[in-house]
Amino acid sequence: YCKDADLVQYCIKLITLCEDGTEKMIKLVVSLDKQVVGLCKDSNATRVLQRLIEKVARQKSLIQRLAHQLKGSVSSLVMCS
Repeated sequence: YCKDADLVQYCIKLITLCEDGTEKMIKLVVSLDKQVVGLCKDSNATRVLQRLIEKVARQKSLIQRLAHQLKGSVSSLVMCS
């Protein structure tokens, strides 16, 4: 996870530079499988995840993939905050 502010900015920059719908963006989302809930619990990593969601918002399959990872975890995320 992104424990360092500089690393957060680097990750956000990488996401920003990735073009929508490219294979790199798809691989990035796929690589997060099973890690989305953990990212949501990390105060720094949430900024990276937020940027990623903004970037793929128009790509239904990628949003569904991220949403599927969160399914069933909402109560644990609420308790975490």
